[in-house]
Amino acid sequence: MSLRRKPQTRSRKAESVTQVTPVEIAELFKLFAVAGLVIAALYLVSLLERIPVKSIVVNSVLQHVDRSALRAVVADYSEEGFFTVDLAAFEKDLENMPWVFSASIKRRWPSELSIVIEEQKPLFRWRENALLNQRYQIFEVGDVTQFEGLVVISGNDQRSVHLAGFYRDYADSFEQLNLAIDGVYEDGRYDKRVKLANGIILKLSRRDYLKQMRLARSALSLFPLKERAMIAEIDLRHSNGFAVQWKQKDS
Repeated sequence: MSLRRKPQTRSRKAESVTQVTPVEIAELFKLFAVAGLVIAALYLVSLLERIPVKSIVVNSVLQHVDRSALRAVVADYSEEGFFTVDLAAFEKDLENMPWVFSASIKRRWPSELSIVIEEQKPLFRWRENALLNQRYQIFEVGDVTQFEGLVVISGNDQRSVHLAGFYRDYADSFEQLNLAIDGVYEDGRYDKRVKLANGIILKLSRRDYLKQMRLARSALSLFPLKERAMIAEIDLRHSNGFAVQWKQKDS
C-alpha cells in the first residue's frame, strides 16, 4: 500500500511594494529647490537689512533753508538701513520744513542717500506776514521784511492763485505806461483795489473788473504825466464811466 503525500500549502501575507516613479522624484527635487531658494532669499534679505546708510548728501544750493533744522531731520534717518529707510516719510519730513518746496531722495549704491531740495521761490508778499511761491501757494516764514520790495497781494486764502493771475494779466500792459502795479487787494465781496507805484488807487467791482482794468489803462494813457501825478484814485465801479479823485494841493 502506497501512501500519497499531500502537497504542503503555505499561507503567505501579500506584500505591497510601492514603487516611486521618475515623475514623483522630479517633483520632490522641485520642492527641495523651491525651499532652497526661499531660504536663500530670506538670508539675502537679512543681509540687505544690515547694510547701513553711511552718507547722506544734499545736492542743492540752499539760500533760505535752516541748515541746523535740516541736519536734525537728516539725523533722524541716518541710523536707518540703506534698503529699509522709508524714503517717502523722509521726503515728507523735509517738505514740512519752512522754505522747502519739494524734496526728492534717491539711493546711491552702495550706501549713500542723495537729497535734492527745491526751495520756495517768493514771488509775492501775501498780506502782512506771508509769501506766495512759484505756484502762488501761501507759505509763512519768520521774517518777511527782506521781501518788502515784492508786490503785495491780499485777499481770502482760497483766492491766492486767482489774484496772482490777475496781477500777471495786467502787469506788463501797465508797465508800458511806466505805471507798475504795487499791490492787489480784494475784500470779502471780491471788490478789488489796485495800487500803482505812483500811488494811484484803482477801485474795481467784482463783476466787471476785467473791463474796468482795460478802461483804467486807456484813461491813464490819455492823462499827461503832470496830471497823472495829481491823481489820488480812480473809481471804475460806475456803470457809465469812472470818477477821478485828485490829490489835495499843498497849502
